[in-house]
Amino acid sequence: MESVAFCAIGIDIGKKADPSAVCVVMAEERNQNQRGESETHYMVPFLQRLPLQTKYPQQVARFVEIIKGAAEKCYGICPPCEIFADVTGVGEGVLDLLEPELMKIGLRGLHRVRFMHGDKLLVNPGRHISIGKSWMGSRLQILAESQRVHLPDIPEARALGEELLDFDIDVDEDGGEKLGAMRPGKHDDLVISLALATLKEMHRGRARIAGV
Repeated sequence: MESVAFCAIGIDIGKKADPSAVCVVMAEERNQNQRGESETHYMVPFLQRLPLQTKYPQQVARFVEIIKGAAEKCYGICPPCEIFADVTGVGEGVLDLLEPELMKIGLRGLHRVRFMHGDKLLVNPGRHISIGKSWMGSRLQILAESQRVHLPDIPEARALGEELLDFDIDVDEDGGEKLGAMRPGKHDDLVISLALATLKEMHRGRARIAGV
């Protein structure tokens, strides 16, 4: 593994019918594109979907365990881990439980991410981020086509690959957007957790940030 540029963790917090998922990435800068510019590649050492119906306090305890493990792994080789968690649905309350637990172990890099309509990404004060659904869909497509995500050979990674095949944006007659799994009974939690984990790149000037 080349030198680690940063560690980031994406958390998609599920609801009753959808599981929560966590993705840890260790990012490397590689000089591989045709213009001789560096590209960020994402090594995924950890990917997990929590069982359905897991109580939120238990989820928080598991999140802390995962984040602490990732922080220990990257200690001394890259800056402290940063966490990007979806608060669009029930996430705000869960993160209100998670944040003080992270502060107890000295981690303060928790970003609250909310999905919205449109093709833009907004960085707001206080570690709050708003992401357009079209922007996220395009972002995932770019990462997949450029082969910049490197997954381990585990069942969760294969499940993520299946989710990517079913992941899309649907626009209705009124212009409303639906981002995620299009077929009934399918999930997109692993894909969302991966997408969230890659948002750290925007702070390094790689992603287009609109409306800032």
